[in-house]
Formats: sequence, structure tokens, C-alpha cells
Amino acid sequence: MILFVTLIGLILGSFASAMTYRLPQGVSIVWDRSSCPQCKHNLGILDLVPFFSWLFLRGKCRHCGHNISAIYPAIEILTTLACLGLYAAMNFTITPELFILMTVMPLLVAALFIDWKHMIIPDQINLSLSILGIIFISIAFFYRGQGGHFLLDRMAAAILLPAICFFAAWIVSKIKGRQALGMGDIKFMPAVGLFLGVSALPAYMITSGVFGLVSALLWSKTKGGGVFPFGPALILSFYVHLILTSLGFIYIK
Repeated sequence: MILFVTLIGLILGSFASAMTYRLPQGVSIVWDRSSCPQCKHNLGILDLVPFFSWLFLRGKCRHCGHNISAIYPAIEILTTLACLGLYAAMNFTITPELFILMTVMPLLVAALFIDWKHMIIPDQINLSLSILGIIFISIAFFYRGQGGHFLLDRMAAAILLPAICFFAAWIVSKIKGRQALGMGDIKFMPAVGLFLGVSALPAYMITSGVFGLVSALLWSKTKGGGVFPFGPALILSFYVHLILTSLGFIYIK
């Protein structure tokens, strides 16, 4: 089953790499065919095998020889590792919840790379995450038999977390005279609340702050300081808490 999860992870990773390239440019991830950014030649099946096409073609376009950035196979591998981490945390058991969480992974990875480069989290990603969050808690309610208090907890978290972040960002913005948190970050919060619940929010915010400090240091070293994207810290913290939830450390019964 590890091979199966790895295969699914690579396919989802390919989707993540496509989102990373297309969404910031306003290109459809559904209707437009994959093509070389240099020669615009439509890519075939042999060009689109996750990770291995890039490896066997030595990081070059088959048609024009243009270099293909290593960031795309890196995204595919990272998404696969994230899926395998969830699978291990869920005691190597295939469940409906695992499939939902695996579907979340390409969205998180794409959001992380897009925000780091463009300082935005696209609305398409935030909306998709919230929809998956609703499906996730619906499975817990209808399939796992979780009570009404479970639904109330998750819905409360989906409202409470963005409200807290919006209020905190407003205060910091007033003090510093500049925007402290982007709207994309705040729109990311309902999905976090749906997946984690109220009890996980304090720990989530603390770990987000820690990752934020690390992000600020990395940004300072690589970009020379200035305003840095906070989204990657929120995303990494979310993944950590999804792992903790899957392990059973944070779970409302």
C-alpha cells in the first residue's frame, strides 16, 4: 500500500506543480493543456510523468531543450512525502479521511510556494480547502458517527480563527502602520478551523508564530529583509497539526 500512496502522491504532486505555475498567471488548471513555457509546444504523456519525466529528460524540454526548473519535481516529491507522512500518522491504514487529507496536500504545497514567491494565496486554493474541510467533517459526522457537538466545534473554529487573526492583524497594522496579514492568509483560516477544531487553535497559533520567525530569518537571508509572506508559516503549522490530529493527540470525540 505504500507504493499505492506514493503513486497517488506523485500524481497529486504533478497537480501541485501545475497550480504553482498556472494560478499566479491566471491560467486555467482545468482547460488549458500543459505546454513548454519557452517553445509553447503541447506536452505529451511521456513529458508529464511526475518526477521521472524531468529526471529522464535531464531537466530539459524534449522539443526545444529549454531548461525546466528543478522546483517542479521538488514540489512533486514534497507532496508525495507529505502524503506518506499522513499515511504513516494514520497507522498505515487506508481510510476515507486519508484520501481527503491527501487531496489537501497539493493545495497546501502549491499555496506555500506561490505565497513565498508572489506573496498571495489564491482564492481558488482557499475555497477548495474549505470545501474539503466541509467534506472531512461530514465524513466524521455521517460515517464515523460524531455527534452534533463535533460539528458545532468545527464550525465555531472556522469562524473564530479568521476573526481572531483579522482582529490581531488590524491591531498590529495600526501599531506598525502597514498591513500585518494579507487577506489570503485570513481566507485560509476557515479551512484550518474545519479540520482542526477549537481545542487545537491555541497550539496552532503558537506553532505558526514559531514558523513565522523562521520564515522571517530565511526571508532576511535570501531576500534582504522587508515584508515577508506569513502564509508558509501558517501552512507548515497546519500540516504539523494535521499529523498530530491523525496520531490522535488532537481529536474531539
